[in-house]
Amino acid sequence: MNWTRKQIRDISLALRGVSSLQDLEEEYGLPVATAMWKELDKPGMSTKVASLPKCDVHIAYRLAGAGTVLARYDGATTEGPWANMCQDCFNWKGVGLGTGRGQLLVLREEGSNER
Repeated sequence: MNWTRKQIRDISLALRGVSSLQDLEEEYGLPVATAMWKELDKPGMSTKVASLPKCDVHIAYRLAGAGTVLARYDGATTEGPWANMCQDCFNWKGVGLGTGRGQLLVLREEGSNER
């Protein structure tokens, strides 16, 4: 399934603080939540991290908040190189999610060694 940037933005916003399908169901209803969860569970769509890195695009372009804005994505940019990107920068410079494109960064639960 190909997701539009708006759908990807909506998914990432939905996943802030979301740790289960049930949380998504409460917000979006079962069919949409199930589709989102299944899509992000596919290899290459998301990865779990111990902490969120800083947004490289904010730093590179010296945007307001450079060095403090946290990234939600690791992915290829429209200019070629890969970068850690916040939601706004992903919407601006990201090319999408999936193998060879990018991944949503999801925080691991504290104490978890899950990868």
